[in-house]
Amino acid sequence: MKSVLLHTHLFIAICAVALTWGSQMVLGIPPLPGAYYGIVGLGTLCVYNLHRAYGLKKLDVEDWSSRFKSFYQLRFINLAMSFFATAIIGWLLFTHPEFWSWALFPPVALVILYILPLQNGLSLRQVPFLKIFIIASTWVWVTGYLPIWINGEGMDYSEWLFLMHRFLFIFAITIPFDIRDVYTDQVSHIQTLPSYYGIERSKDWASGLLVLSFVVLIPLFYQEYLNEQLFWAYILVLAAGIALIRRSSPSRSEYYFGYILDGLIIILGGLEVLICL
Repeated sequence: MKSVLLHTHLFIAICAVALTWGSQMVLGIPPLPGAYYGIVGLGTLCVYNLHRAYGLKKLDVEDWSSRFKSFYQLRFINLAMSFFATAIIGWLLFTHPEFWSWALFPPVALVILYILPLQNGLSLRQVPFLKIFIIASTWVWVTGYLPIWINGEGMDYSEWLFLMHRFLFIFAITIPFDIRDVYTDQVSHIQTLPSYYGIERSKDWASGLLVLSFVVLIPLFYQEYLNEQLFWAYILVLAAGIALIRRSSPSRSEYYFGYILDGLIIILGGLEVLICL
């Protein structure tokens, strides 16, 4: 069961919904339509499954770890889930025309260009160092910016700082996944921070960016935009994140990355919701 939850990307879809809910609560946005949470969760499920399905084609069978073999065994289930998720998203968008806007275009375009090859047979993820920026930007746009846009308000100083925090947080905890994939990325000719700077230096980058994700929130604590309970919640997530980053290595279990590291997203969003209720 734990493999199915991870390899069908149901868990990461739950992470996306949790982070979106946390953003809504911290930013004081009125409750978002349930349809939007559905689009976030189903969209995450669809994108990750399609990305994995296409990625398997780029690797030789000899290079597959048990993780990739499990993905291969579930490929038809994952593709079916992606198909039904896309159909439901289409229905939700059809029944909620208020979601149609230019604001949907950037994440959709980035996802398509990230997964599918361009005219030269390469995709954006194969542009050196671009992969992690695309992932962090898309997550922040969907789980942070779009909830603000749906609320119909302009961006102020506090919201920009909060989105910067989110970007740095996602960027930092994504680096360990590049450490995990350093050898398969080399096979796929994808240049990432670990493949260029080395694993230990990449851990330093990730730890520093995670600290910076907290530092950018300090003005919001001084302005009492964020309360003391949130301060300690962010400190807790920061400490846990740094500990997990320092222990990351290509030999770590997939559950370490898929459940424990990604689980930080659920913990962060969950703490924000509980504190702001």
